[in-house]
Amino acid sequence: MTCIAPDYATSDPAWTPLLPTPAFQEYPSGHVGVSSAAASVLAAFYGDAISFTVTSAGLPGVQRNFTSLAAAVAQVEDARVYAGFHYRFSCADAATLGAQVARYVTGTLMQPLR
Repeated sequence: MTCIAPDYATSDPAWTPLLPTPAFQEYPSGHVGVSSAAASVLAAFYGDAISFTVTSAGLPGVQRNFTSLAAAVAQVEDARVYAGFHYRFSCADAATLGAQVARYVTGTLMQPLR
């Protein structure tokens, strides 16, 4: 079995990223952190198990379907690893950080009106 994208537990010396590795910090993944925070805030109000479809102007005609907000964040994590921008642990830690920020925001700033 060939590993598509290496993580800290396994690797394939022949693996190459889908995109050139950019010259910015690797840890933690900002993209994953922000995505996780946004998804966690939405999940606090709507629940995680909501199905939705997204499109992109950059990829006309392409749709991505998700059965939960967590599934969308997991795909963001995978995309950052597959692209060669981040290690797996950088994405996992960023997802945790984003969820912690969301808990703080929903617990202190975004209180329901009574």
